[in-house]
Amino acid sequence: RQAMWRQLPRSREVLTDLYLSRCTSILLDVEIRPEHFHSSMQRGCVQALFDLLPRARTLLIACKSTSSNASAQISSRTHPSIRSFLSTLEILSAPRLVSLRMDLQWKINQANIFVELPRAMFQGQPLQQLTDVKCNYVILRSPRSIIWPSLRRADFIDSQAWDDMKSFVAFFNGCPLLQDFQYIR
Repeated sequence: RQAMWRQLPRSREVLTDLYLSRCTSILLDVEIRPEHFHSSMQRGCVQALFDLLPRARTLLIACKSTSSNASAQISSRTHPSIRSFLSTLEILSAPRLVSLRMDLQWKINQANIFVELPRAMFQGQPLQQLTDVKCNYVILRSPRSIIWPSLRRADFIDSQAWDDMKSFVAFFNGCPLLQDFQYIR
């Protein structure tokens, strides 16, 4: 029964607010879609979503949208919203995060621009409980700043990482329990 309520944001704000106020210890599955990147969503709603990240068990950030208009805005130079949205991850905290998914490809079967991840995601703190990461169309300019001591699986699909051998080695030193690694470019 609790699993039904973990997925946020929900379509009915009143139910979401009611659940969050009464079930303060349940970890959440947070999903962030293109609607959250754009000014069409009120800043207060986006801030409320950010306020939930310390309770997040899983976090999905995806650029794919059912609306073709949202996809166009993500890829437009006049709407750098995905980049500014991701930059807020530098100041946010997610100490209970177990799974991180970033699907930053907005159109299937088409060349896309890579989106650079912030250099110090989640305040640069080690994500102690993170065990699973899957990223698509990202650039890791400084992966040596990533320390995920419990990471067991990492998939980087159509992504760019490791400018040099030093950053390559530093990334794997920050993930000592890594068992399954996939890097497809």
